[in-house]
Amino acid sequence: MRGVDVSSDLVEFAFESQAADDLTPETLTRLARQSWSGNVRAGLTGELRLEDGRFFQVVEGRCADVLRLAARIIADSRHCDIRVLAFRALPARRHAAWTVQGFDLGAAPAEAPRATPANLHFLQARAAARALELGRSAS
Repeated sequence: MRGVDVSSDLVEFAFESQAADDLTPETLTRLARQSWSGNVRAGLTGELRLEDGRFFQVVEGRCADVLRLAARIIADSRHCDIRVLAFRALPARRHAAWTVQGFDLGAAPAEAPRATPANLHFLQARAAARALELGRSAS
């Protein structure tokens, strides 16, 4: 990203994709748990949501960490028709933790963070991106 120090600057990466047709419920559960575990370990915050066979994800963290994750996601065959909604510098984190929604996780890890009102901005960003596609204001 031009003008951003990849070693320390805070960035946001948001995308949506179609889940591959051959993903079983077990594969989706494993993906959600791996996402939560790996992103918490890497110090990333944000949200992964599965809705009607589509992934919606927003990730925020150090630029170098987010770039590595974005490259893995783009190469991941579980994601089809990836559409990047945002990749931008952030002045501060908008998410307090990492959350996953829309997955049947059974018993989530005890320390798994829950959705917070701060995560609602993701839905607003998605609505704004769709409004831009349609050439209208997102109000």
